[in-house]
Amino acid sequence: MEPYFIPFSTGARGCLGRNISYLEQMVVLATIVHRYEFALPSPEFQLIRQEDFDLLVGELPLKIWRRELSVDTVQP
Repeated sequence: MEPYFIPFSTGARGCLGRNISYLEQMVVLATIVHRYEFALPSPEFQLIRQEDFDLLVGELPLKIWRRELSVDTVQP
């Protein structure tokens, strides 16, 4: 069912705020990736997926910690 999921609709009557929403999502994601480090708990981890009406994803344990900012990366 994944190819049929269209969150903002399509065509002439599609969502007017689609592009602003995409921009905000990109800014938030870039900010999170810039500020935090991510790691899986072990290299052998396998993600479990189950497709019913929507795509259901199993547990995804992550280690998350804030990056250390060095003097070189801070701008006035």
